Amino acid sequence: EYFAVGAHALRNFLPYVANAAHPVVLRLKALVNQHIAWLFVHDGQSENAIHYAREAMASALAAFDESLGDRRFLREYGEAALITSNAMLTAHRPDEALQVLAEADAAVLAREGKIGSEHYRQRATALFQKGEDEAALKRFQDARYAAEQTGDRNPIELQMTSDRQMNVIRPGKGIAHAFDLCEGAKQFFGPHSLEYVMTIHWAAAAAFSTDSDSEIKEAAKLLTEAAPAARQFGHQATTNFLLSITNGLNLPLPKRRFWIRFLLYENAARSK
Repeated sequence: EYFAVGAHALRNFLPYVANAAHPVVLRLKALVNQHIAWLFVHDGQSENAIHYAREAMASALAAFDESLGDRRFLREYGEAALITSNAMLTAHRPDEALQVLAEADAAVLAREGKIGSEHYRQRATALFQKGEDEAALKRFQDARYAAEQTGDRNPIELQMTSDRQMNVIRPGKGIAHAFDLCEGAKQFFGPHSLEYVMTIHWAAAAAFSTDSDSEIKEAAKLLTEAAPAARQFGHQATTNFLLSITNGLNLPLPKRRFWIRFLLYENAARSK
């Protein structure tokens, strides 16, 4: 709810930069569109997020052109491209996300010479959605390594870059670790944070990917605890609901694993 309110409030600034021509003003236009897109992503409104993120990319590219190739203006282009691909991933569009990620990579490499953790994480997520688990694991490991290189990161922040997804790909090895990560996220980010909600959902997904009754019961308890906070975050609200009904569907394990991979990126508000 608050994300949508923020996005609508920011849209009031767009008329002031609608006719931007100077690189600095074009950059401002890119930033306004970028922040609107970011808010819509977390509200679950994937299509709106994609629209504004692409507007941000176009404005940033125009700023780069009008500056005669000043690479400083590529920063907003790369950031907007990451938001675009993230929105595509929450709309089950991994192939399109990979194409946009290639554009984000090119911009960041031209500006900084290396890509960051989020680039690897999103590429891994796209591969995970496509069922290419070995390639996804490699990219999640790359995401963790890239995050470690930035320095000054809390261990929980580092784990958030990769471990929660890897625990689902390899549930037999990762369930206990997944529950530990939930507690760590609760302490570090807070009990009402998006990060805590996400760790619970991925831990539940890992638990439901096994036939362990005790782990499934623990996951169900955590899902109930996370439900009020999940309602603040559009996509996570959908995920929480679908995970909460999973045990009652009585699916055999192979079908349950397929269902879990689907629901992790299902989003009731994706068409908005």
